[in-house]
Amino acid sequence: TSKRIERLIESFLGFCGDNPDAFTILFREPLGSGEPAIVSRSLTARVGMAAEIASKLASSGAEASLLMTTTTGIIGFLVNVTELWLSEQVDRSAAILASTNFVLGGLANLDIIQLASPKTHKLV
Repeated sequence: TSKRIERLIESFLGFCGDNPDAFTILFREPLGSGEPAIVSRSLTARVGMAAEIASKLASSGAEASLLMTTTTGIIGFLVNVTELWLSEQVDRSAAILASTNFVLGGLANLDIIQLASPKTHKLV
């Protein structure tokens, strides 16, 4: 699970780095646009991503509401970290390290996953 989550984070950052316009359209502009259809599409994308992560964690036995709440928070965190990275306030390795440890630590603390070792990730 740890490796899958790390790959998910790397993939998210990779997509956003390769497609900064898509990131802007999906995450930066919609909520402030005031256009109901645009806001709806953005929220649908966020909920869809959260649901995808939640489905990967469903075998944990955690309640659906806990999984959805947690994964929605993960998406929000990733969006904010990606903004930091794309604006060159942090480098990619720091973004991946912080995101991976945040996500894994939170999931482990909620007993959604179990970690073999609490500190397995370091900044490279």
